[in-house]
Amino acid sequence: RTAYREERARKAEEAVNKAGELLSYSKPLDYGHEYITRKQIHNMPWLRGKLRARMMQKSVLLDMVNAHGELVGAQLIHEDGSKKFLTGTAKQGAWHWLMKEPSMQWMSTMECEVRIKRQQDAIICVCEGWATGCAVAEMNGLHRVVVAFDAGNLVHAVKRLLVLYPESPIVIFADDDEANPKTAKCDGQAGADAARALDPVRISIEYPAWPNGVKPEKCSDFADLYLITHK
Repeated sequence: RTAYREERARKAEEAVNKAGELLSYSKPLDYGHEYITRKQIHNMPWLRGKLRARMMQKSVLLDMVNAHGELVGAQLIHEDGSKKFLTGTAKQGAWHWLMKEPSMQWMSTMECEVRIKRQQDAIICVCEGWATGCAVAEMNGLHRVVVAFDAGNLVHAVKRLLVLYPESPIVIFADDDEANPKTAKCDGQAGADAARALDPVRISIEYPAWPNGVKPEKCSDFADLYLITHK
């Protein structure tokens, strides 16, 4: 067990170093990227200039941080939509902040304090995927969106957010996916339910409101809903 833990720690450190290296060589987001245009993110004017994502060659690069704000790894989204974590990334309890923090450089001390207080009280939105987060932010005008990467990590991310932001209500924008053939459970709903159980008072769940109440074939999340309602 000791050898296993040491090996995991070594790989985790390598992931942090590799993520830092990729970020240092990365470029600004390319809105002409095939995945970005397919998900219509390039047509989301409210998000222009606000997204934290970067480009690494032909892939979208998402930094992943832990509850202390420390870099733990990265996810790459390729043009065909396939996703890959850097080997060794400590994903559990980590997330990606969808948008950049607004600058307070030219604000007075009082203005800074007011903004910080509002940030502490503001709703935190949590979802699984990056494109889903973009759709949620664009459709709702919400600034604080956390990408947890998958259903299984929702509960771990939310557990840490509850401690970090004790005044903020949390809304999980869950995937409305089909039942997993292995478990007979809907992973998105199961992950959201597990996260909400941590604090049912502060946490709520939203699902895509499909047109006419009927979910179209091959649709499951808010990114799909955005494509349907913004044709």
